[in-house]
Amino acid sequence: MKQKWKGQAAKNLYWKCVYATTPQTFNKAMKQVFTENKELYDWLKEIPPRHWSLSHFTGRALSDLQLNNMCEVFNRQLTPGRDLPIISCLKFIREYLMKRIVKVHMKIAKCKGPLTPNVTVSFKKIKKDATKCNVIWNGATKYQVSGPNQEQYVVTVDQRSCTCRMWDLTGIPCKHAVACIFDMGEHGLDDGVPEKWVDKVYWLETWKNVYAHTIDPINGQEEWAPSPWPTKLTAPKHHVRIGRPKKNRKKSAVEIELLSQKVGKAKKLPRKGRTVTCDICKQPGHNKRSCKKRKTGDIREAGGLGTQVDATDAAGCSGV
Repeated sequence: MKQKWKGQAAKNLYWKCVYATTPQTFNKAMKQVFTENKELYDWLKEIPPRHWSLSHFTGRALSDLQLNNMCEVFNRQLTPGRDLPIISCLKFIREYLMKRIVKVHMKIAKCKGPLTPNVTVSFKKIKKDATKCNVIWNGATKYQVSGPNQEQYVVTVDQRSCTCRMWDLTGIPCKHAVACIFDMGEHGLDDGVPEKWVDKVYWLETWKNVYAHTIDPINGQEEWAPSPWPTKLTAPKHHVRIGRPKKNRKKSAVEIELLSQKVGKAKKLPRKGRTVTCDICKQPGHNKRSCKKRKTGDIREAGGLGTQVDATDAAGCSGV
């Protein structure tokens, strides 16, 4: 998308479709894309929305993230260890994880409150927005909630669900649900603490349990005990490939397929439309390998660079 549509306008249209939580909101956002950018609309229609829009997510995985930055950051940290032999590579990963767990332990020790730090900040804004909502109770477990922007949704408290689908998708009560929890606290139906309605995946105690384990240090390789395995393992035949070793992450089959559909089977931007210039004769339309002057002997290469030598210069050089 960045290769075809530059600027902030197309980006804003795209993110409106991404953050739409209901099919109705998604269709409305797509209509706006169709009105303002027909080509972008046709491009987005080719990609199933269940892969990129909240409105078509199932809610099975509770998450408030729409990007895979965590995976990319972790993958970047492992880049220096990829070129090492397998034992050294595993040692690099083990030592990195040891240091990472310690850093998380130090961060957890500074945290206060029932929720993780990032969720605490975002939930504070949700509670502030909830004070602007109007709540009507049906006498059972459902509430009708109206917002300041003329929106109206139904909250089912016992099922932890709201028709805006934000609570269903993330596990964090939306502003409509928080307004209902405040109303329950005022009428004695609940203690009115919205934090306890947040899913356990965002609790600080859950974060502590995830990083409760540690990785023990080990001795150096010279202190390792000989293996009792009777079979002798021999090193496999290794063939050194020509060229510089690749350091980029290997793309999955899905990434390769999507990329090939957009920029060709070469899986990179094509050179179609670009003019090649010869490094020897400086003429466009060919490179130095197919240069006619080089083939006819008019070009002599010195030090890896093509240098044209005429008859006068050759005679002068031979005289010297």
